[in-house]
Amino acid sequence: MKTILIEGNRALHGHVHVSGAKNAALPLLFATLLTRDVSIFHALPHIRDVDIVLGLLEELGGIVLFEGDMCQIDTRPIKDALCTSPMAKQLRGSLYLLGAGLGQFGHAFCSMPGGCDLGVRPIDQHLKAFEALGGIAHITPNGIEITAEQLKGADISFDVVSVGATINAMLAATKAQGKTILRGVSKEPYVLDVAQFINACGGCVRGAGSDVIEIDGVTELHGAEFHISPDMMEAGTYLLWGVATGG
Repeated sequence: MKTILIEGNRALHGHVHVSGAKNAALPLLFATLLTRDVSIFHALPHIRDVDIVLGLLEELGGIVLFEGDMCQIDTRPIKDALCTSPMAKQLRGSLYLLGAGLGQFGHAFCSMPGGCDLGVRPIDQHLKAFEALGGIAHITPNGIEITAEQLKGADISFDVVSVGATINAMLAATKAQGKTILRGVSKEPYVLDVAQFINACGGCVRGAGSDVIEIDGVTELHGAEFHISPDMMEAGTYLLWGVATGG
């Protein structure tokens, strides 16, 4: 759709369906790499970023079935998390491939992520967490590579609050040996969604939604069926439209 025509000066009334949260959906999709199993998501939003992530999982060997707002992902055929696809450059969320891939395979590569231009958005907190867990990062013009012989739990304090770094650390720590403690974490609902999915798959994450998250590493995860929470920004937008138009 190249053109949107709006005829204004009328109040908005009625009921609307709020899609699942994009900022939860993207890391949840990558989190399936930790399971090497079949997982099912409900309320998955039909947006371009989701299509890109599903495409990346398919390029790695995953089997995807996306009908309505339900998506089934089979990651059993995936043998590694080495993603050289140029599609990864189209969104910031491709960074989650690194945390999930490092946790599952001990080795992950992702083409340098892109996404929306929101000013300076460094990845130093992501790398800080990976390195604290035992990962070694190599950054080149082509992308980011993370390797680890053995991930081990660590006590990590973030310098700034970051949704992405919090989630990436959780993903990697889920398969790390021993306990990981994350301090100064994001409390966004997206973090809680990822923690709940990991736990539904057999992981052990406590404290999501608070200042400190604790993760007890496990050796194996199974698939799970999960309902993605509604997008608070989409819901808020609809509510503001109603207020603004007197509906």
